[in-house]
Amino acid sequence: MHQIQLLDWDTNFFGYKVGRLALLNNQEPEIIQIKKDDYRLIYIFTQQKIEEQQLKMLGADLYDIKIEFIKEAKSIANNAIENDKVEIKPISILTDSLFHLVLESGVHSRFKQDKHFVNHEFERLYKAWIEKTLIEKDAKVI
Repeated sequence: MHQIQLLDWDTNFFGYKVGRLALLNNQEPEIIQIKKDDYRLIYIFTQQKIEEQQLKMLGADLYDIKIEFIKEAKSIANNAIENDKVEIKPISILTDSLFHLVLESGVHSRFKQDKHFVNHEFERLYKAWIEKTLIEKDAKVI
């Protein structure tokens, strides 16, 4: 039987029990044998494909396949752009237009697509993410 790890931050934020299940690369994704306890949301991480039929037997749906894209960002000086139509400036406060942009960036996320999120989890989560990013020392919002 696979062990589910309780995710404290997610559980506290959403107000219901959230867990993480990691299947090792060589493990068969026999997720039918998972003891779900009273978890309302379980993130499953695996390198292998999980068949839709296995998910359906659990009453689960696939809402997200994580793909990482990494590209080196080159730093440019503030006055390096000589185009009057482009202005790059740091943003340190959450405005309505920034919040709208943040929500727009997540329209295809699992938090927006999953029909089980019914308590504005998507909007609350994306607001928390951008608010944290605005105050982080190692991040810039431009």
